[in-house]
Amino acid sequence: MASDSKDNGSLQAVEIIERTTNLDIELTAEERQQERMRKWKINSTILPLLITIYFVAQMGRSDLGNAKVAGMDEDLDLSPKEYSNVASIFYVGYLVFQLPGVLLVRKTGPPYLFGSAMIIWGTITTCTVVIHNYASLMVIRVLVGASEAFVSGAVFYLSFWYPYDELATRGAIYFSMAALAGAFNGLIAYAVTQNLAHANEWPHGAGSF
Repeated sequence: MASDSKDNGSLQAVEIIERTTNLDIELTAEERQQERMRKWKINSTILPLLITIYFVAQMGRSDLGNAKVAGMDEDLDLSPKEYSNVASIFYVGYLVFQLPGVLLVRKTGPPYLFGSAMIIWGTITTCTVVIHNYASLMVIRVLVGASEAFVSGAVFYLSFWYPYDELATRGAIYFSMAALAGAFNGLIAYAVTQNLAHANEWPHGAGSF
C-alpha cells in the first residue's frame, strides 16, 4: 500500500510539472495582444541595443589588422613575432574575464554592467592612439580584451526575455553582426587611411596656433 501511494504521488507530481511547463497554453485574445506588445517592445529596445554593442565590439577586434595595413608595425617598429603577440594577448584578457563578466549580469544588473563596460572599453580603445612602443600596445590590448569580456553575457541576458524556441533566432541575429562589422570596418579603415593619413602632422616650417 505504501508503495502504491508513493507511485501515485510521483505520478501526480509529474502531471503538475507537465501542466506548468506546457508551452501550448491557450491564451485569451487579450492575453495574446499583451504578449505581442511586450514582445514588440523587447524586439525594438533590448535586442537593438545588444546587437549594437556586439557590432561595435566586433569592429574593435579587427582594428589591429587594419592598423597594420596602414603601417602601424612600421611606426612602432614591430617585428612579426611582436605583432603576433599583440594580436594574441587580446584573448588573454578576454578569456580571463569572460566568466566573471557573465556572472555579473545577475549580480550588478545588465544596464550597469553593459553601460560601464562600454564606457571603459571606449576609453581604453581611444588610448590606443597615444601609444609609442610595443609594451604599451600589449597593455592596451589586454585591457581592451578584459573590458570587452564584460559584454559577452549579452546572449545570456537575452535568455531572460525570450523562450527557448525564440532565443535561437535572436541569437542568430546577434551573432550575424560579426560579419556585418567586418565589412563596415574595412570600408571605414580604407577611408581613414586614404583621407586622414598624416593629417595630424604639421608641414615643414609651418607655425602653430
